Amino acid sequence: MNEKGIFKKAQIILGKNPLFGEKALEIVKKIRFKPALKNGIPVKSSHRIPNHFSFD
Repeated sequence: MNEKGIFKKAQIILGKNPLFGEKALEIVKKIRFKPALKNGIPVKSSHRIPNHFSFD
């Protein structure tokens, strides 16, 4: 995530269905997050965002 809270590089680490993974990436790239702060200043950081999909 960059200093503005935008994921520039996102990837699927583990996924059983590529269609779910692609949709999850699409969504994560649209979301704006609060960036990490160091001494009150926004900084780049890395995060893992688990997503679990299931059919009910």
